[in-house]
Amino acid sequence: MGWRAIIGSLDLNVILKLDDPVFVSTGDGTVVESNDAFQRIIGTTDGSSKIFGVWPELEPFWEPAKDVHHSGKQLRTDVVAGSSGGRERTFDVRLAVVDSEGTVLGICRDVSADRAREKDLEVRATVDQLTGAFNRAQLEVLLRQSIRSARRQKTEGSFLYLDIDNFKHFNDSQGHSAGDAVLKKVVEILTNNLRDSDVVGRLGGDEFGIILQGTGIDSAVRKATQLTEALSNETSSSGLGVVEVSIGAAPFPVEGWSVMNVIDHADDAMYAAKKNQRDRVRTTDRNLGSSSDD
Repeated sequence: MGWRAIIGSLDLNVILKLDDPVFVSTGDGTVVESNDAFQRIIGTTDGSSKIFGVWPELEPFWEPAKDVHHSGKQLRTDVVAGSSGGRERTFDVRLAVVDSEGTVLGICRDVSADRAREKDLEVRATVDQLTGAFNRAQLEVLLRQSIRSARRQKTEGSFLYLDIDNFKHFNDSQGHSAGDAVLKKVVEILTNNLRDSDVVGRLGGDEFGIILQGTGIDSAVRKATQLTEALSNETSSSGLGVVEVSIGAAPFPVEGWSVMNVIDHADDAMYAAKKNQRDRVRTTDRNLGSSSDD
């Protein structure tokens, strides 16, 4: 049911008795009516003040609401507000111009809990719950975006495939809690030693992927070597024991290589490093199947 129908079928006094915050204002935002819920949650008005005085976050949506009115529709948007109790809330705000004089009716439903649940679900869908790094599915999405961006901008990037050496033995001998602590520490160290534009994700188990934006393969190898040193040095002083890793590096974009091709070639290079010598970095070049020492 549209706002005009609502206003036509309900007395304003009934609307003002809603549990949701409700206000009525002139076209310039001067509040002429507000219900108890609005005054309790958003703030009080003296009957002549502008609504932006108690709810400044609403002002950017004011003119758009008037524009929408000309098409016979209402404006509906989420607006964050600091409530009178000091707690930040998110409101589903519906604004409608209800007469020819530009009078605005606003009904605001608190959707803070709903939005928090939605955000939590979004995070759970993209982030590894143990380490806080991106999960494999999201890492693949971000790698695909990085490859497309590199192609458009004619730049280079690199993908690192990292595996913790002897992690299974450590996990079995020290316990899963200690193993979890190592995984979280590894992500912390990697994040602290990378740029904000770089991406860390957990591929599964003790394997991690790193997207290096705008970084050619030679620079990626140097960065990978720095990361092995940082992991070794910083874990040795943390009481977790020395963590050593094997890293494989693959470039992108490469003609004919998909996201999975890039990951698989970096994976192959990592296993070559692990087989050849622990704590080494190896690269896959642009010829399928070839790899070389750092």
